[in-house]
Amino acid sequence: MTKSGGVTKQFSTVETLQRLLKYRAIMFSIIEETDRQQGSGIAESDYLRFVAEYQYQAGSEAAKEIGLTFDFQNLRQAKILNDRKIANGVTKLWFNTSVMEIFRLCKISLYRPLTGIALNNAMQSIWAMANKIDVNQLSIIPGTDEYYDWTGEINHWVSELLGRINANISKLERVGEQFERNIEDSHTNIDLAKAKYKYAVRLYQREIEPLSIFLDKDTQYQDGPGIIRTLEKFKRLFRSLNDNESEGGMLRYQLQYLDLFEPVKRVADNINIYLKKTKTSIEEHNAIECAFTILRTAYENTLNGDQRTKFISISDLKALGPIHNIASLGRLPSFKLEKSPAFLNNAFEELAERSLNGKVSVEDSLPFEESISKKRAEEMRHSINLNQWVNTFEWPLGVDYLKVAHDALRHELKGFKLPDLLEVGSQLHTHGKYNIFLLNEFNTLEDSTHELHYRVRFLESISESIS
Repeated sequence: MTKSGGVTKQFSTVETLQRLLKYRAIMFSIIEETDRQQGSGIAESDYLRFVAEYQYQAGSEAAKEIGLTFDFQNLRQAKILNDRKIANGVTKLWFNTSVMEIFRLCKISLYRPLTGIALNNAMQSIWAMANKIDVNQLSIIPGTDEYYDWTGEINHWVSELLGRINANISKLERVGEQFERNIEDSHTNIDLAKAKYKYAVRLYQREIEPLSIFLDKDTQYQDGPGIIRTLEKFKRLFRSLNDNESEGGMLRYQLQYLDLFEPVKRVADNINIYLKKTKTSIEEHNAIECAFTILRTAYENTLNGDQRTKFISISDLKALGPIHNIASLGRLPSFKLEKSPAFLNNAFEELAERSLNGKVSVEDSLPFEESISKKRAEEMRHSINLNQWVNTFEWPLGVDYLKVAHDALRHELKGFKLPDLLEVGSQLHTHGKYNIFLLNEFNTLEDSTHELHYRVRFLESISESIS
């Protein structure tokens, strides 16, 4: 601030904010008192007391700068102070809410986390005071000095704790919003995802869960009741003493604490969802890494070994943990190894299909069923059932066997479709019991989805044709 021609120039808004940040402890005291008054402004006398107390502790130059910075006219022209008026006979000050939020965030950054131990310690003084009242160690006669002292202490502790929780909730809400945004993010860097997951778990266990329990209206600790029930106890005491002002104060505190439960629960829900989805993602990634390594090792062992080796060693695949024995697997041609779910799906489907070679019936579960898609597993079951039907059916000779199969299968095989006849024909061609005799005739079969136009074929027994 400078003087020119007898006119006092105030600090600019930026200059004032810089000095307010320098002497932020005064602003923190103003915020605490404003919270204590439920946002109804701060009494001018309290404001002047905070400024004077800080000036008293500071040096002469600093005290002078504090006086100029916190001068009403300077704060008003810098748009820090919104209003100064008398309410119910008390002169009160109302500050710019945006500026107050800046200092509230500044204050939050200096807070130690409210862990379960910190919350328990904060309640010890309140419980101790309540216990002294229970054993008649404190005066409960309104108007006496002792009564005034202990009620003042209770109000101070409850208000101070409320301010700390408010500040920490603001911090947790911002963290919760960040995790909510991260839920849909796909992290290619798995190490970063794991680090965030570890941080979220620690934050939830150390700060969010203890605070959720603390603000629950039914909480009961080993050393005493939770904050809501403790305030209810004091409220009933003041009502019995006809101290309406103190009773009303406890009620206001109760409502303020209850209002904090929902935002904390919202943060807890956001982080819970994040933890569940991230855990699933990390588990899937680890499973992919593990399966990929096993498949790559088996593949490389086959290629790098004796070139006369035509089969992958089953022992190289045991680490995949199949619950069925795997049929011999031929040497695979060169193919591109990819560390992706799509590649692994194809690999497991190939393993499952090869392991079904020679199976004539469906067991309780298919090989690798836990690793392939539900749709693919259903297709494999259907194929096994169809092959089993072909092997056990009494095939008539000298008639159109596809027409016979169609008429029987649509009643006997669940999920039968017209393309299944192609598999029937293929199996009969390689059956070894029949010769196929082609006629110079054609037939058409159709259903609501497909149409099959084919040359009519008869079956002829190989044994009969030989004789």
